[in-house]
Amino acid sequence: MSVSDPMRLFQDHTSGACRGKGTWILHLTRNCIAKLQSKVLTPFATAINMLRRGAPGWGTLGIWGLASISAMAETESVTGYETGQQNDNDIYIGVVEPRPESVVASQNYARWGMWSLRSELNYGETTDVGIRAECNQRLLRSSAGSTIPMVQRGVRRFYGFSVLLDPQPGNYEYDSTSEVIMQQKHANGGAVFQLLTDENWFKCWTQNHDGVRRRTNIMTFQRGIWYDFVFEHLPSYMGSGEIRLYCKKASESTYVKRLQWIGPTLSMNKDGYWKWGMYKANWTNPTGSSKRVIYHDNIKVGATFAEADPSIMLPAGWSTRNVGSVGAPGYATAIGSVFTLRGSGMGVDSTSDGFRYALQTLSGDGEITARLVSMSNHGNPLAGIMVRETAAAGSKYHFFGRNIGGVMNTKHRASTGGGVSTTILGTSAAPTWVRIARVGNVLTAYKSTDGTTWTGASSQTISMTGEITVGLMTTSRHATAATTAVFDNVTVVP
Repeated sequence: MSVSDPMRLFQDHTSGACRGKGTWILHLTRNCIAKLQSKVLTPFATAINMLRRGAPGWGTLGIWGLASISAMAETESVTGYETGQQNDNDIYIGVVEPRPESVVASQNYARWGMWSLRSELNYGETTDVGIRAECNQRLLRSSAGSTIPMVQRGVRRFYGFSVLLDPQPGNYEYDSTSEVIMQQKHANGGAVFQLLTDENWFKCWTQNHDGVRRRTNIMTFQRGIWYDFVFEHLPSYMGSGEIRLYCKKASESTYVKRLQWIGPTLSMNKDGYWKWGMYKANWTNPTGSSKRVIYHDNIKVGATFAEADPSIMLPAGWSTRNVGSVGAPGYATAIGSVFTLRGSGMGVDSTSDGFRYALQTLSGDGEITARLVSMSNHGNPLAGIMVRETAAAGSKYHFFGRNIGGVMNTKHRASTGGGVSTTILGTSAAPTWVRIARVGNVLTAYKSTDGTTWTGASSQTISMTGEITVGLMTTSRHATAATTAVFDNVTVVP
């Protein structure tokens, strides 16, 4: 996906001047900016953006110190609701419910896959403050297995999500009071950023330590259409923080940057968390209807724009899931032909497996080919390709891949719930080309150095009935840590 910038600078609503403390913002006309950009800034800004944000395009001109350029963490989490659960089996996602059916996984609409999160408010309901039906995520589990704050001072992250307003009559009519559909808050404190629906607009406001609420219109909305948002945040209490908001319709290919703020972004010197769903601070006189229903999907947190882009999940025909018991949330996404999997679990060496799987179904003969590009060194990682009878933890399977030390091996389970046999096939430095072909009940693993010339590595006869699965897998073989594997040149035939 691409990003365009309408050169809009988010300003304090009380004056035309930006209020970023310790930050000089250069106000230029569009013509001056165009001339300056073409002669001086474009090469510099392009390079800096690629290094700092991972988001394409050049933003509103700001000058800030190098202190605001923070180290990036690994991609953190993806919530796609394909488990059919409110928290998508992520133990760090909580649910605030005025009643049990207010926040549920639903198959009514989906941005990707078959499920999304449905949030419902009804006039007359109350919770602790206002009316709410929300999920919240306060902590992340890092790849090393430790927990870290979701919104962390000095750490730039990107937060992506998709939103649809229910088009069914009576479920989301015009209303004179706004509702919050995403927000970031301090622990035991107020919000620092809110995205709202209000008078047929998406709107947002921010607040830092000066106590001023800054509000701007983002874009008008239509019911029954998915909208994609990416929110970039470098949190800072008194220093040079950054906030940017990008959005588009799901049918569009280009994001537009609708908001930018350079300056303090926090109202307290504390880390924070984020929430999605729906919240009304007050609802005293409903105008259009007494019920509000919205849907969220593809909730993503990452270190770069591409990692958090909710419009990027998996190609048609692919799905992803955890197999067996795992200790940390996992995900699988694809950008073009590059697949990234994050997974935990104790591996595929006993009678019951634990790993992350990105899969397609296969009937009859076929093959899967991939190049394993890289693996992160967390736990005792293993990654590769797999042919598997089912997604059950004790299913028959045949695996071919490598560990973090470069040792190539095949593994297979010939009977459901049975033991696993491993064959060591030497070592290979990354990237590594691997293939498994199925002809009848015979599964043959092949390896290659260039993706053109293939050598048979191992062959097993395993009877698998019905429609089976083929795909990519990774596992940390560790109780709590998660590892990340990157594949490209992935093909499944037929």
